[in-house]
Amino acid sequence: FPWVSYNADMPAAGQNQLIQLFWKPHKKLEAYIRFQKESKSLNGFGLSTNMNELVSVNRSGLRLQSAFQPYPGFIIRNRIDISWFEKSGQKEEGFQTCIDFIYKSIDKPYSMSIRIAWFQTDSYNSRIYGYENDVLYYYSISALFHTGMRCYFLFHQNIHRNWQLWCKLSTTLYADNQSI
Repeated sequence: FPWVSYNADMPAAGQNQLIQLFWKPHKKLEAYIRFQKESKSLNGFGLSTNMNELVSVNRSGLRLQSAFQPYPGFIIRNRIDISWFEKSGQKEEGFQTCIDFIYKSIDKPYSMSIRIAWFQTDSYNSRIYGYENDVLYYYSISALFHTGMRCYFLFHQNIHRNWQLWCKLSTTLYADNQSI
């Protein structure tokens, strides 16, 4: 990066690698494993001066996901995410596990989705991002950190050819702090 950027007060460099293996033994079961590693330079506080100096930051993540369709239109999806973070010798880690129940009726005009996720990380540095199914023309990617649960319920119904009803209820409950 030839100029300043977010959290880097001078030109910096970095790299990102990702590998993913996908497995689908038959049409009702699929799974994948993904490993991602990112190295970049961010601001660190200089020990010899009062100026920021760039320090190397390493972030890695592992994801295991499986989806099973026991009945037509009904999907059960499990996911486990693990993250590792290292900056100036300080190491942090975190994980998230979630289960989704998704129902998309084949012959009825409605669908629904439920997610229950449990997460625990050392801090915001080892946060885990999770994409969520959402209402039409909107999307959510939650940054989960500290310890807690994230749940949501999504309902969609086609009322008429030109009318749709979307409803989403979601909450994040933290076990170890009162505010974020």
